[in-house]
Amino acid sequence: MSETESVVVQSQENEEKPLSYTEASYKTKGDKSYYYWHGKVSKTVPIGAPQLLESTICEVPSAPVFKNITAYSWLDDGGFVKLYVEFAKLGDPTVELGEVAAEDVLCTFSENGFDLQMLKVRNQDHQLKISRLKEKIDPEKSTFKKLKGKVIVSCKKVDESNKWTSLFAK
Repeated sequence: MSETESVVVQSQENEEKPLSYTEASYKTKGDKSYYYWHGKVSKTVPIGAPQLLESTICEVPSAPVFKNITAYSWLDDGGFVKLYVEFAKLGDPTVELGEVAAEDVLCTFSENGFDLQMLKVRNQDHQLKISRLKEKIDPEKSTFKKLKGKVIVSCKKVDESNKWTSLFAK
């Protein structure tokens, strides 16, 4: 059957009703029709508006939004690479700094970097996350220390003979 031909079916009242292309294909080709399953599926799908079966309200705690730390200094100190982050350079300088609690300073290390998080500094959470350091570090021997006014992150070098001229890997 060509696309221009139309299949017509006579109803019981002798009215001729044109079939859709899907219906015509199914009528002429039977179960070999490309549209074979269209007729099967439409009979099993319930008609009507969708109905809500169940509703549950769950509270999802919001993840902290960190402000990136961009003001820091670093140096190659023999067996360690040290980073210095001063609290005074973080956040809005018009907001009083206040005291930063030791438990609000967190740091995790991996062999390629570290993640320093400083919470509630000038009413904001700050983060310095470096995932591609120039060389590998030893996460077990790397440390961080909160001092008055600053944090020092000490990354233990795996190969102490390498001098770091850059903090980041290329």
